[in-house]
Amino acid sequence: MKFLVVVICVVGAVYAGQCPKTCKEKEAEFDALPPALGRERPICTPEGTFAMKQNRGSMSYCVDECGVRLADYVMKQRWVRHDCSCARDKADAGIYTKHPDCDRYGAYAARPKV
Repeated sequence: MKFLVVVICVVGAVYAGQCPKTCKEKEAEFDALPPALGRERPICTPEGTFAMKQNRGSMSYCVDECGVRLADYVMKQRWVRHDCSCARDKADAGIYTKHPDCDRYGAYAARPKV
């Protein structure tokens, strides 16, 4: 029973827009640790939230507002320009909202010309 209560509280916190740690807190943790191969500094917006796109090695990927990777989308080479706005909009949309059509990288799918 205690496990169920904990799960409900954690899920409730995520849906309430409260992330376990802000991007600035993750950034400070990164700066406090000694350099390590493979660790990436989080990319934050000027407001202190996670940028829609984060990097890992030579690849980039889309994240939600808490910096968690959106697994529905394929990683792309980090130096190739790509936009995760559709993936973020879809992740933020409620159950009763129309969800946008995203391409496999998290950008808005190109609409066919009529």
